[in-house]
Amino acid sequence: MRASESFAAAVSLLSRICLAIGLGSIASACSYRALEAKGAGTKIVSISCIELHENCTPKDLRFETVQFEMTTRKDVGTRLRQYVIQARCDLDGNDDVAFGPYHQGVRLDSPGNVPGVKGPDGLYHYTIYALPKSEGLGAIANSSFRKLRCSIWGVQMFPMPFPRTSYVEMTSAEFRASYAQLLLQRTAP
Repeated sequence: MRASESFAAAVSLLSRICLAIGLGSIASACSYRALEAKGAGTKIVSISCIELHENCTPKDLRFETVQFEMTTRKDVGTRLRQYVIQARCDLDGNDDVAFGPYHQGVRLDSPGNVPGVKGPDGLYHYTIYALPKSEGLGAIANSSFRKLRCSIWGVQMFPMPFPRTSYVEMTSAEFRASYAQLLLQRTAP
């Protein structure tokens, strides 16, 4: 058996195992929920590259993006410390661009990341920004999508299943209401 055939057989077997035990498929990265996350608010905001800690040209470039606030009882940075920590979002199952996660304004994937700090409510607070890849927020507001959802993932070398938080989501009705607020803010003097 050649190496490519051996690899294909391993992927096929792992896909069947992931599906059989309810972890999803290889296409969905064979993930499992390791931490319970609760949504603490979603809204559409205008944010700069500087605030996202991203390198953009020009540096003051701003994005209209969906901001997801989430909380957990355990520190994500500590729980997923042996993984590459990423934010992942999807619009009705189609992957979208995500920035973060952030804890107290610092990206969890930053070098020298330190353990999280609990908020006054005894929970850890995180922020993810979702930037849908489609034609823009207006096109999404006028589409028939059901939900936009995000979670925090711990990623490592394939073929290991990836631990993640539970998803937090924004329904199409919530999205349209938040987008209407953004339009009002644009026209306000």
